[in-house]
Amino acid sequence: MKFNNTYYPGSYIISPLEISESLSDFSVINIGKYNLYLSTDILFDYAEDEDGYLLLIGYCFDIRDGLLSQKNILENLLSQKDIVSELDYINGRYVIFKHKDEKLELYSDASQLQPLVYHKQTRSLASHDKLLADLLSDNGTDINQREDLSHHTELDYTRFYNVFKLNPSLMLDMNDFTFTRIYPRTDLTEETPEKIYKEITPYLDESINWLKNNKNEKFLTITGGIDSRVSASLSKGVPGIEYLTYLTPQKKLSTKMAKNIYKIDEDITRQMKSNLGWKHEIINIFNYQVSKEQYREYNELFNSKHSFGLRNYYENHKNYRHALHVKSTVFGMGKADFKMNLDNSEENFEFYTSCLHGLPDTLISSDSFDKEINEYYKRNLVEEGVTRGRHYFDIFHLESRMGNWHSTLTLETDPQADEFIFTNTRLLIDYIQQPSISERRNYTLYKKIINNYWPALLHFGINNNLNYYEQETKNNFYCENLNIKGSSNLVFVVKDNQFLVKPKKTPISFDDLFTIKLDSTENKKYLLRSTYTNPKGQGNIRVIIRSNKEHNVYDILKLNEGIEIEVGPEGIFIIMMYNRLFINSSWKDAGELLFESL
Repeated sequence: MKFNNTYYPGSYIISPLEISESLSDFSVINIGKYNLYLSTDILFDYAEDEDGYLLLIGYCFDIRDGLLSQKNILENLLSQKDIVSELDYINGRYVIFKHKDEKLELYSDASQLQPLVYHKQTRSLASHDKLLADLLSDNGTDINQREDLSHHTELDYTRFYNVFKLNPSLMLDMNDFTFTRIYPRTDLTEETPEKIYKEITPYLDESINWLKNNKNEKFLTITGGIDSRVSASLSKGVPGIEYLTYLTPQKKLSTKMAKNIYKIDEDITRQMKSNLGWKHEIINIFNYQVSKEQYREYNELFNSKHSFGLRNYYENHKNYRHALHVKSTVFGMGKADFKMNLDNSEENFEFYTSCLHGLPDTLISSDSFDKEINEYYKRNLVEEGVTRGRHYFDIFHLESRMGNWHSTLTLETDPQADEFIFTNTRLLIDYIQQPSISERRNYTLYKKIINNYWPALLHFGINNNLNYYEQETKNNFYCENLNIKGSSNLVFVVKDNQFLVKPKKTPISFDDLFTIKLDSTENKKYLLRSTYTNPKGQGNIRVIIRSNKEHNVYDILKLNEGIEIEVGPEGIFIIMMYNRLFINSSWKDAGELLFESL
């Protein structure tokens, strides 16, 4: 659709304003007091009965029945008195308008992969922030761009004052332009990964069925992390699906950490491509950069610049048109990615504010920070207790990082690609948040899913360029007839007749286990001692020494003078445990143990 001769790909407008004369390459539908303007390159569907109708921008499917047609889904939604509960099972990339019994309501998918921004004063919405700002300005409404002229996807911001990103957890009553929170609606309790796995599997199976029967081209972006590994496992057997990894050259990365992360990603994905035999392209995204003129154009059109090279690659090298892009971003909701000092969740605004992330330093340090955050909470109906058993970090991640930042950047590759995420329903998002924090950080549920659908994918390292076998054997040593097998979370230093061991990194949690197995072909004696001597640390670290004859527990301070241990063919097993969360790096050294041959 073009507005004043500017082309906005994959665009749509909902407004009481009559703007047809300023548009081209569009269609228009009247819905109540509003006009819905649709670009000719947008996906659209509808259902109607004698009492009303339902309109869909995008696509959807039912995770309970992967073979149910989209038309049947829309007809079912139209007939439901409780559409909100029904939408918990509807995945896809969509915006839905339901007009019935004189009510006009707007809903989106769980993370709003089909984006919307709004201007409350004029009751107008659109796909692109600049499109909405320009059409309102043309019709006499003062719309001011933020002074720095930069892209803005923090909180619910756009590039323009009073134009905000629509929150995917809210329903919009379009008759009076007021919001109602529809997620979370129920309390969430902790459950075991085993129980969740049993309950979630039928929904994943039906999602796979839908994907297998969809006729669009399909591709999955794969990295070295756990999220895309889960998606890849679920894609096994999907006809014609391709895999894509796009890399940034090392010289284009600004920090040592970024270079290390990208290097690990490249190593892992090249291992997978070499060993799995799937159709996998690994590209240098800088080989597909757009011209300076195109860059300026896209920079103006889109409130993001994630990768204009991807648009060029999809459009001009793959010739995609509404290809399904299997992504994995929402899986982040199931990893407890917050800092460990936020583990003990609290239901108050002070704690909620400590959970905010993705904010620029200029906002955090501004005098108006508290005012801006309070206004964000009011606009988005955030009240104390809103989480209902969830962690506010995850709620914010869904509503701002996914619902604004990620939602917004999908426009860069529209209409070339439509995003597909296996867990993009409110029901499945709740499931992946239910394991304990430690289980989420250990990816227990995700590993169970991978092991069920494509276990070979667990062979490759997760954010680690060593594969499973290499990780398991990395801390295996042979020294003077002594076999040493240590857990991968330990660092070993082996010298002549002694070796030293300590935790690899902090933070260290109470449920982290550091283990060492020692055995020898002949009986040998060693002096085991600790190097940590601070008496204030008593009771914080325990060392358990087990053999087939005895089981002894020591405070690490009691090992300062050393104890004699004997290692023979039957071996001994040593476990070190911390009694709570420790964040400071000095606690690695506190767990240092020294073994000296006698």
